[in-house]
Amino acid sequence: MDAKQNKKLHALLNQLNLMEMKQSLVEQITNGRATSTKDMTEDEAKELIATLLGQIARKTGAHPANEVLPDGDKYRKRLIAMAYNMSPKPENPQQFVKDWCEKYGVFGKKKPFNDYTISELIGLIEKFKKVVNNVKG
Repeated sequence: MDAKQNKKLHALLNQLNLMEMKQSLVEQITNGRATSTKDMTEDEAKELIATLLGQIARKTGAHPANEVLPDGDKYRKRLIAMAYNMSPKPENPQQFVKDWCEKYGVFGKKKPFNDYTISELIGLIEKFKKVVNNVKG
């Protein structure tokens, strides 16, 4: 990632109050390859910047409140994949994840699975990792 992307990325993280989640966001975008923005590729930085811009657009009303941005599907699918890999595997992993997200939520928010924002989905992934590890362990 170049210096201009890095500056823009940090400005967006600050604007969305997500600096404390930066490492987790980087891990998610890079599929665990990196934890620091300086280790991201240009394409990974573009993806994260686009995701954060989408969050800002949603917050400012540029997107209808009930519109789910398509880039959130990547994180929803990751949560469902985590449930498929649980041992024992839930009878219906997709419904298990939906029910779990609605019951436990993240950042004090409980809502339908498809209504979570990108940053909330990333928080849910981090929280769900503990559930998966407890079931396996």
